Amino acid sequence: LRLLNIFPNETRIHNNYNITQIMQRYNDQQYGASIPIFHFHTPFFNNLVNKDNIQTIMDETQMIYIKQFILDERAPLGFGAAGIWNWDIPRLFPHLNKTKCDNHTEWQRSPIAIEMKQLMTNYYEATPFYSNYSWIDEINDMKDDENKFEVHGDLKDTLSNKEWILFIGSRWVNGVCRYRCLANLKQVKNKIVDLFHNKLNMKNSIIIIFGNPGKLSFRAQYHLFKHTKLFIGVHGAVFLMASLFMTPNSLKYEIIMPKTPVSNHVVNMFGDGINDVYHKYLCSGCVAKQGIPPKNIDVDAFIKDLTFTLSNSSLNHIFSR
Repeated sequence: LRLLNIFPNETRIHNNYNITQIMQRYNDQQYGASIPIFHFHTPFFNNLVNKDNIQTIMDETQMIYIKQFILDERAPLGFGAAGIWNWDIPRLFPHLNKTKCDNHTEWQRSPIAIEMKQLMTNYYEATPFYSNYSWIDEINDMKDDENKFEVHGDLKDTLSNKEWILFIGSRWVNGVCRYRCLANLKQVKNKIVDLFHNKLNMKNSIIIIFGNPGKLSFRAQYHLFKHTKLFIGVHGAVFLMASLFMTPNSLKYEIIMPKTPVSNHVVNMFGDGINDVYHKYLCSGCVAKQGIPPKNIDVDAFIKDLTFTLSNSSLNHIFSR
């Protein structure tokens, strides 16, 4: 689409065209600047229009000139609506041997997805609105005590490359769980802190952060995951953020529940190096259904699995700069 003089202050020109995406089914709360997925598309479009702000430009006094109109379902069905979790190679190509495919992560990599990832990160780093954002201040200055992030260490050390981040993601909001939560998550967090800061004696090299990434702006989430080498969390869309923005030299450790999807092929899809590492742990007694109170995870069994995973020789690179 070529729209003239509609967003004069926001326009970025691609090959002399003003490329606009119209998401007419969604409002500002579903697809606006406060929603992370909105920013997934800013590297590729000059303007992002939803059904709320389209009303402000489509009036009788405004002339819109369209040079080319393209209908493409990939934008709403790609990152959105969990569609990316359906990009399962064995399912899409049933003639392939599933076992062999699962054992060869390079078969699951998508050159298109990797290219998109690189374009996105290049754009964010080249755009001061994203790259110069004070993400540490946002985390440290959260006023909401119930959702406030817990930080073990000094985040400013990540900027001087002294330390790296272990991020423990929560799904609790205002003390309430919608679904897919661990009832004893804080106990899990305490055990992880004890494991790394005391038993593994890594207090001077690892900053541990605990909180719900959904309470942060997209810009803060981008920087947080960019500096995270080990992310631990329950299955959710957050693993797309981890796959996109964590460095290849990192570990995504996913806690799954019965009958929930897993994110290994999403991690592998965006993986651009042999050091992309994914591990999943099944909480067999947990429930993921909405309306059912969350259950406890076996903390000792979880810590044992995490310790064994970290002791794997192929993960040694994670602990090195």
